[in-house]
Amino acid sequence: MPAHLQSQINSSNYVISIITHNGKHGKWVDKEIAFGSQKNKQILFLADADITINQRYQVIRIDRSDPFKTLVSVSEKIQRAISDKAAENLIEGLAIGAIILLILSSIKDK
Repeated sequence: MPAHLQSQINSSNYVISIITHNGKHGKWVDKEIAFGSQKNKQILFLADADITINQRYQVIRIDRSDPFKTLVSVSEKIQRAISDKAAENLIEGLAIGAIILLILSSIKDK
């Protein structure tokens, strides 16, 4: 896989793959998914309703009768991921702050 794609996957929270009946899906798509999985990235598929996707992956089904509904679902999923990541970063920051405070207070007491 080209280095620029590896770099983009490394800097992303999600790998999003669109699978349709009309699409041309090469082995490069499988390589991107495999690389994303190896890097512990969340994998999200947008897929036509009757395409089988491995159950270990998150799937949003494409609603061809209401494409806007599909876009809303994708947007909501990404917003939740951003919110979850922000909360995770906040908790990590609070934990680091608490450790620093404990270290500083132990130094002050000596």
